[in-house]
Amino acid sequence: MNSDDIRHLLHRTGFGVSNSQWQALAPLDFNTAVDLLVDGKSRADLITPPNWVTDKPLWTISQRGWTTEQRRTLRLDKRAKIAELRRWWIEQMLASPTPLQERMTLFWSNHFTTQYSKIYAPMLVFRQHRQLRQHALGRFDHMLQAMLRDPAMLLYLDNDKNRANNVNENLARELMELFTLGEGNYTEKDVKEAARCLTGRTVERSTGDYLFARKRFDRGTKTVLGQRGNHDGDDLAALLLAQPATAERVVRKLWLEFISLEPDESRVASLAAAFRANNYDIARLLKALFKTPAFRENANRGVLIKSPVELFVGLMRPAVDGLSPKALSERVSTLRAAKRLPNLFKQAGQDLFDPPTVEGWPGGLEWIDSRTLLSREQTARNLVVNLGTDSRRTNPYLNLEGPLRADGRRRGSLLAYLNAIDPVTNIPDSYTQQRLLLELIRDPTVHLK
Repeated sequence: MNSDDIRHLLHRTGFGVSNSQWQALAPLDFNTAVDLLVDGKSRADLITPPNWVTDKPLWTISQRGWTTEQRRTLRLDKRAKIAELRRWWIEQMLASPTPLQERMTLFWSNHFTTQYSKIYAPMLVFRQHRQLRQHALGRFDHMLQAMLRDPAMLLYLDNDKNRANNVNENLARELMELFTLGEGNYTEKDVKEAARCLTGRTVERSTGDYLFARKRFDRGTKTVLGQRGNHDGDDLAALLLAQPATAERVVRKLWLEFISLEPDESRVASLAAAFRANNYDIARLLKALFKTPAFRENANRGVLIKSPVELFVGLMRPAVDGLSPKALSERVSTLRAAKRLPNLFKQAGQDLFDPPTVEGWPGGLEWIDSRTLLSREQTARNLVVNLGTDSRRTNPYLNLEGPLRADGRRRGSLLAYLNAIDPVTNIPDSYTQQRLLLELIRDPTVHLK
């Protein structure tokens, strides 16, 4: 691979370029580099999660006789916990030596969408996040089954209210429309019958754990997608996974995420067929997707817009690369905006754990408008200029070393770290490194991947 190939691969599959990743990939051919990126998985959290994630949900606390002030304190405690969880995930994305796993966790959280503002139980949000990360590069069929037992999902889509004598269709509808088949591949009758399959799946209120309430389950015969039987939730998932439309929907979304905004439908169909044949193996699918000629075509480079998370985490990673988890947390804490990091993401349009609707963040061209562009530019400048700088330390971006500086010029170094393609503005060679840095993050290409 040449330097442009490496830059393209890292900006597309992770959060920008870090020196350690560049060193690992530089000696490799493209296919070997893809295998290395996809096969890399981190089993443990590098950043220790908040200690409350194993607590019981806050709703288990009896509030009988509480004063207005006590209830207000509880609400503020919940908000503080979700803010802490958002900060934890940002640091995890910064610290991870396997950023593709974090990128895919972010992708799946926008596929199997839940909104914290409705669940309002931070520990359940964390449990769902842990499930998504566990399956992010595993098997889609296993992840689907896990989400149909996930307390956060069951509460968000009201399946705790779904019982034989009072069927609730919310989960069944989104399962078919968003999580698997997509519109046009099922009927209203299918939704109603699928909802019956999911009756009895609820949450144990005292612990927040998944509970199958047998007495609430509809034991009658159901017909889903033309298949008749006494189906339960597991049977329903199998029926949906057997449909070509499910694999095609997932592959198409991944094409939009990683290659271009105009999928090659014939290639999508062949990738989807292999996806189904290989037991919905996500890692195997990603390798095939990244090795598709379209991924490396010049016409498809720099044509996708980075999400706020991709942009801001990508800008920060070069400055914290190689730090221990503790040192990374300390470095991030030196940011003047450290406590406001999650809110900066929100202002740019991506509020972690709380997407705008059940359809998730729309992404693509929707990331940019006159308001969010200004927010993105201001935040990018603040992060890059202020990250890790104080009276005793120089800006780490001006001291980046390694293979990117093999030609002895820092200009190429900074460009590859921060921009997926060459800038559109003319930047004179006479600029100081500090001014060069500011010009690169002002250039429109900093928003592209």
